[in-house]
Amino acid sequence: MKIAFIGAGYVGLVSAAMFAHLGHNVTCIDNNHDKISALQNGKLPIYEPGLGEYINKARLAGRLSFVLSSDFDSCRSREVSQDPQESKSEEETDAIFIAVGTPPLASGEADLSYIYDATMQVAQSYSENTLIVVKSTIPPGTCKSLESMLRAKGFSHKVASNPEFLREGSAVEDFLNPDRIVIGVSDQKAEATLREIYKPLDPLIIKTDPTTSELIKYASNSFLATKIAFINEMANLCEKVDADVEMLSRGMGLDHRIGEAFLKAGPGFGGSCFPKDILALSHLAKTHEQPCHVLDAVIFSNQNRRTHMARKISNTIGDLKGKVICVLGVTFKAGTDDVRSSPAVDIINILLQQGANIRVYDPEGAAHGSRLLPEATFAKDPYEAATKAEAVVILTEWDEFKLLDFKKLHDTLAKPNMFDFRNILDGEQLQKLRFSYHRIG
Repeated sequence: MKIAFIGAGYVGLVSAAMFAHLGHNVTCIDNNHDKISALQNGKLPIYEPGLGEYINKARLAGRLSFVLSSDFDSCRSREVSQDPQESKSEEETDAIFIAVGTPPLASGEADLSYIYDATMQVAQSYSENTLIVVKSTIPPGTCKSLESMLRAKGFSHKVASNPEFLREGSAVEDFLNPDRIVIGVSDQKAEATLREIYKPLDPLIIKTDPTTSELIKYASNSFLATKIAFINEMANLCEKVDADVEMLSRGMGLDHRIGEAFLKAGPGFGGSCFPKDILALSHLAKTHEQPCHVLDAVIFSNQNRRTHMARKISNTIGDLKGKVICVLGVTFKAGTDDVRSSPAVDIINILLQQGANIRVYDPEGAAHGSRLLPEATFAKDPYEAATKAEAVVILTEWDEFKLLDFKKLHDTLAKPNMFDFRNILDGEQLQKLRFSYHRIG
């Protein structure tokens, strides 16, 4: 089938590449010149394991192309104006997926301006036979609102919801082996189009109305965020009553009604999805006079988590003014270069405000992290970051941090304080090497 994506961000780029891998002909459109230029030259603007290989193969096979929005629009305008018959090429495009950003406003409400702009762009450039599919995370009722807007302007395109459930760091695997595909459609033709697009995967397809589909995405992310906040609260309690949060998580997670996923204590949830989605859902609930007090508690707990982590450091080593702290990890999780809403960034900022000198090492996040943290120093390796430092703080669970030469690290430090805020290290081994080892829970 012939597919296009508007937006070559994380969701759009991964989805476009994988649809091309499935055999569809895909055009990925974006208004960022540098990003499109890089992609046209075989360079990825994001770090995602395995993605580059799929993109290169699809491009060589002629099934994936990257086009700047202005070039694409002008090309289509010439086609339509020069020969009306050429406009039939519009009908060959089966679906346009909208994958643009929905950043939070100050109120927590999702900013839908990019969604509305992209929808109008599609309606003006493609015939009504092309299905508009919103892959971006949007509040319930948005697809209905988009269709109403189109009708008011004389367009009759159908708008469907198809939320994504891709985890950064494992997006390729998630796409090829989905738990489910959710489609929110209002007519049989839209349903048939989406089923045909996903047919090569033979997935479990949950078909519902667009509003329920939109809410499934928000509710799923908010529930997972709630699990993270809950286990972090339990970790705090474990420290007070002398219990072990690792064994607590295991004991809970083996209950099939609960499950072990997202029951890992840490510095809090971050990234491009959970923080903004739970804020947007909470705002939506309030606007409908149905506040979700659980969500508000989770938001508060996660915000407070950053301060709690920083306090654990200062309570151990005292006044931070002038002290060198080595931080390992700045991305919100391993397997990505994404630092958006990263708890590591917030914790580092708190430590900087308290006068600490911060040296950071992250295998993939230095470029983005250094822009958000200009006062911190980014090192080329963990040992450079740890030189003469009074503490090492692990904030991202990169596997390479488990494999450090800890004797070398110990000898590099001014004081051997290790704060393992991802609980990924062998505490007994570190204590034998004369580290003062501190973990969560």
